[in-house]
Amino acid sequence: LPHVNDTMGQLSLSELIQLIQAADGLLAASTGPLHIAAALGKQAIGLYPSIRPVHPGRWSPLGKQAIVLESGNYCGTCKEKKTCTCMHSIMPEHVLNLITQLQSGVGKLKRENILPF
Repeated sequence: LPHVNDTMGQLSLSELIQLIQAADGLLAASTGPLHIAAALGKQAIGLYPSIRPVHPGRWSPLGKQAIVLESGNYCGTCKEKKTCTCMHSIMPEHVLNLITQLQSGVGKLKRENILPF
């Protein structure tokens, strides 16, 4: 897409932190950038499966504006396959709805209001 810049693997840690600091928020799976965004006080939205040991109860980002979307179900096939059916159950529409709510400032979303969907 012409408006997308893929910087994957091209930034130092310092540059990545600067990029996140300049952003309004960050949407990611449980990764370092998600935790950096939460620590910087950015709106950090994390996508997680309901699988131990990678579930959000253990790995959710810490921050006042950190929110988690969890699949809410465990399919049992994730360990057998390279693709995670649990993660695929988090529909793009749910993510878009959450981002739209956050952008419009409709109330204060809290973790307990959206986890699991």
